[in-house]
Amino acid sequence: MADNDSTAGESMNILTGALQTPPDVKLTVLKGPSLIMKVVSLGAAPRGAYLQNVEYWRQAKGAVFDASDDLQLCCEKLTEDSEGKIDTVLQGCSDGFSHKRPVDMRDWHKGVRVIPQGRIGYLFSSPGPDSSNIQTCLLIEVTASANPRTMVATTWYRSTAPQPNKYQIWDKDAPFGLTMRPVKAGGQNVTDPRVIPGCAGATWHYTSMGSV
Repeated sequence: MADNDSTAGESMNILTGALQTPPDVKLTVLKGPSLIMKVVSLGAAPRGAYLQNVEYWRQAKGAVFDASDDLQLCCEKLTEDSEGKIDTVLQGCSDGFSHKRPVDMRDWHKGVRVIPQGRIGYLFSSPGPDSSNIQTCLLIEVTASANPRTMVATTWYRSTAPQPNKYQIWDKDAPFGLTMRPVKAGGQNVTDPRVIPGCAGATWHYTSMGSV
């Protein structure tokens, strides 16, 4: 079943709600061989309790969040046409959050996100599916104290501004896959994309969802 929509609010004027994954896709995210999350992004057609123009982020049961391995992100078209079928897609997942449209340029921010106290962030990067010249990053924020840690927010980064009237992380049609590598400096986990090699002159933009 779908859950209640989360609300967003932080400095830099993030609006309530953001949908930056293209509509009508599903994402499966592995860390090494292990499932850590799934995402279902709905477009104009609702499926029962799963609302139109909402994306649902779900943490896999037993997921371990750290920067010890690459992420394998698989993007597929969402062909499931009922609530029960989406429940099946999200099997193996429990905790998570959802976020709503609309998205516009005000939901994207130039700069680097500051992670709130009490959280740990893990940043992963890859050349984007639209162009190898555009770096794409996923920042995963988890609770610092809980064991196991719970995913509470995520952020997409682009090394360029999103395209006018699209405001989504990529335009490429599914299916495709990405290998996203942990971002580190001096062997240490970092959450600032400006340290990524070859991106010194990039103009980073980001948009966040969940409990931000």
